[in-house]
Amino acid sequence: MRCGRFMGFGYNGSVVLTIVLIFTVILFYFLLKKKGKTDNSMFLEILKNRYLKSEINAEEYKEMKNIIEDEDFDDSAVLILKGRFAKGEINSKEFYVILNNLMDGKKEIDILKEKYANGDISSEDFLQRKKDTK
Repeated sequence: MRCGRFMGFGYNGSVVLTIVLIFTVILFYFLLKKKGKTDNSMFLEILKNRYLKSEINAEEYKEMKNIIEDEDFDDSAVLILKGRFAKGEINSKEFYVILNNLMDGKKEIDILKEKYANGDISSEDFLQRKKDTK
């Protein structure tokens, strides 16, 4: 009787289990990796459509694309702001004024923690800047 040993598959059961575990780990890795980044594709698609309709020229398109890609906050208010910017409801100057107003509400330490968590700064830089903000 084979009860309980190698999931009823004999020796191949451990191979199947190993493959299932590896697949699960890879799946979780990609799900968590995607969750951590802001998806700007919707805003870039809006920009591309505006460019194709000749609402903006190539220089404006590049500038707006760079601004959208550079500002990488997951805050819902910033995402709404990016949408307004991509649609042309506000210009780049207004975008930065509003963004700065939104970020004034955040403590400097919170922004520092986000940068550290995202890997934008090293542990040493984080500890030094954290000391400097106190």
